[in-house]
Amino acid sequence: MHFPRLPVARQVRIPWLHDRHSHASVYAAFSGCPSLAGLDRTAALATLATLPEDQLSIAFGWHSARTPLDTRDLADLPPAIIVNLSMHGFVLTDSAVPLLAEAQPDVVERRGDAAWCERHLPRLLELFGRTARLTPDKLATFMHQAEGLGLGAVDDMLLPDEATFQVILGSPWADRIRCWATPRAFRTLSPSSQQAMAGLKFFTDGALGARSAALRGPFLDGREGFLLYRDEALLQVLGESHAFG
Repeated sequence: MHFPRLPVARQVRIPWLHDRHSHASVYAAFSGCPSLAGLDRTAALATLATLPEDQLSIAFGWHSARTPLDTRDLADLPPAIIVNLSMHGFVLTDSAVPLLAEAQPDVVERRGDAAWCERHLPRLLELFGRTARLTPDKLATFMHQAEGLGLGAVDDMLLPDEATFQVILGSPWADRIRCWATPRAFRTLSPSSQQAMAGLKFFTDGALGARSAALRGPFLDGREGFLLYRDEALLQVLGESHAFG
């Protein structure tokens, strides 16, 4: 019996891929923070109960539809911001409220307002990143995982603050992470860090996953997306951000 000769498999080297739109510093900061992904309600509450009592923590991976937490749950837990799996939405434990009330009074007051949270998502993501705190070890874990997927460089589209940027600058990946900042975060950076930014990041509408993106028509469930800026407001913000030039 004759079998056709098959081609010999060859290994081909390809260059590192470059992720041009990532939230690397926030994702990396979440490394080492407790994850509720895949946990049922009992296991999620047990995980949250182990958080420190004397500081504000971040827990992520919470699926609000599958693992709802009621007000009684939030009353008995250590201080924490519990971030939804999609990062669109969060809840605060009761003990977290006084820790945020002075610096972020509107976040505390409007935390249950989904539309307000969606309109202020960049600011909330920056808050999550600052609270989770990026460290050299967390950044190393994230970048090694990225390299395992073939990613050698990323554009971080939401740098939260100066401390985060200094961790990136002091890392072996400083020349492989290009950082962008919102106008709000940009104004808090040192002059040298401002000059090192790749650019300014503007969130102009919502997101597809949250059904808040500004499409030409409504989503299938009838929900309408929205713009965060009208033309005049966007021009004003651009004008106020002239320092970047």
